[in-house]
Amino acid sequence: MMTGFASLKDSWKGILAFTAALVLQPFLHSLFPGLQTPNILLCLTAALTMVYADNFLWMVMGIVYALLEDAVFGYFLGIGMISTFVVILLILLTRHLFNCKSYLVALVISIAVTLVYSLVYWILAHLASSPYSFLTALATMPEQIIFNTIVFMLIYWRLSVDEHRRNKKNWYI
Repeated sequence: MMTGFASLKDSWKGILAFTAALVLQPFLHSLFPGLQTPNILLCLTAALTMVYADNFLWMVMGIVYALLEDAVFGYFLGIGMISTFVVILLILLTRHLFNCKSYLVALVISIAVTLVYSLVYWILAHLASSPYSFLTALATMPEQIIFNTIVFMLIYWRLSVDEHRRNKKNWYI
């Protein structure tokens, strides 16, 4: 039996994980008002895209759930979805250029994911006449990087362990 989110027949696990992230994220934000909370959907999408070679399903799920998040909790519809899509493109480029099984590369990507997502999100929100300045966005960036990196690395580590076990078990295929 496969572990993790490795195949299309395990897509229900992905739906469950993305739904839990969609519900948990605003719950954490209300639990800790005034503090930055991790973007769990972004971290989950980025980690799944980074770990699995058959990642098209996870990319689509990440984009769909980012759109759902925009529709339910966001000020502007589609900004989180577009920002997530740009992050996915960054990860696909990274997978092409670097060894994605390296924890050092994963650490750098976790920081880059947060920076790129936040920058694209702010630019699109600014174009949509958001009242927030760039300095306001930069003020929350250190906390976002720290929390997103911790969550991303935990998810990445767990998925990497599952993928390693699956590959080790099926080495003859």
